Amino acid sequence: MHTLDEIVQAVIEDLTQGDLMQSCVQASTILAEVLKRTGFPEAFPLTVSVTAVNTPMAKRLYERSDSSVLPDEGAFENGEYAAVIDMDDPVEGRQWPGHLVVIVPNYFRERHAMIDVTIGQLNAPDKGVVLEPLTVPVEEAFVKGSARHTEFVGSNALFYQSHPADTTWQDSDGSMRRAGLMVMIACIAARLRQV
Repeated sequence: MHTLDEIVQAVIEDLTQGDLMQSCVQASTILAEVLKRTGFPEAFPLTVSVTAVNTPMAKRLYERSDSSVLPDEGAFENGEYAAVIDMDDPVEGRQWPGHLVVIVPNYFRERHAMIDVTIGQLNAPDKGVVLEPLTVPVEEAFVKGSARHTEFVGSNALFYQSHPADTTWQDSDGSMRRAGLMVMIACIAARLRQV
């Protein structure tokens, strides 16, 4: 049996080859299904909003000791920058206004694993936001939508809020070009079972 990290890495490789790393819906759907078939049957996709901030913005939020009100997307004074994907604030041109991650229940004993393979969608290297796929422990309160999760990655801060009742990603245009994605899921899972 493969470790969670091995499975995630194998899926990322296939997503990259298939040019699917810019679609959180497709990537997270594939990852959740592969995990279910390779030893993590309770894995599931979860809708979230996420804000990524660079070091100057993180410093300002920390100094004011109140990150309950997050900044809007954009560049601000003193080199501060925030990138936002928010279910409550759809962006024109996006097929679906949210962000999708995968949860593996109780992976870290009483805490769950949250896997965000497409957080790189928020990358803005010229603004100091450089993010790679991540797997982090999260509390049950976050998964249920009653608490925010904050994660520090390098010099960036990520603020996640889950929307557990939201399944509108299933209706998005790119959610499951079903036949092709199901074939990809089956191939990845079969390859992992052979190794």
